[in-house]
Amino acid sequence: MRKIFTKIWLIALLFCGAVNAQSLIYYNAFSNGESTWRNFDDQLSNVRIENGKYYLTHKQHISSVVAQEVQVDYSRNFAIQTTMSHVAGGTNFPAGLAFFGQDALNTYFFCITATGSFQVGKFDRGQTSALINWTPSPAILQGNASNKLRIEKLQDRNKFYINGVQVGE
Repeated sequence: MRKIFTKIWLIALLFCGAVNAQSLIYYNAFSNGESTWRNFDDQLSNVRIENGKYYLTHKQHISSVVAQEVQVDYSRNFAIQTTMSHVAGGTNFPAGLAFFGQDALNTYFFCITATGSFQVGKFDRGQTSALINWTPSPAILQGNASNKLRIEKLQDRNKFYINGVQVGE
């Protein structure tokens, strides 16, 4: 069994409002018994909340999407942010955030690998296309380090940050 943090879309913080004056509309600390994220175990993966973290363990060499729907007023400015870590297993598998999604087959994503690359893309009826191709970035702390991903939606623009460094728009 491999532990790989792969295409897990964790939306831990979601802010609405101007960049400087924000109000929190969603937060999840992944506390046992208090989280709306679910634990499950199937033939492809095991997902569980443990010690304030959300773990995804892959049982096969395949991607998993785990999501929590949050209602957002897309006419407003907002930011989505999470902190994530690669725990064990293959280091070239992506993990990140999904946003502007209708469902797991129709959404945008911002993800990184433990080897130091990021991508912004979209799933359209399950087909993947890149908006920003895989790009190495010194902003990514490699290996098992924690990395903070942030997406800021400002009017009609989206800005992408890794550990406070803007890596795309």
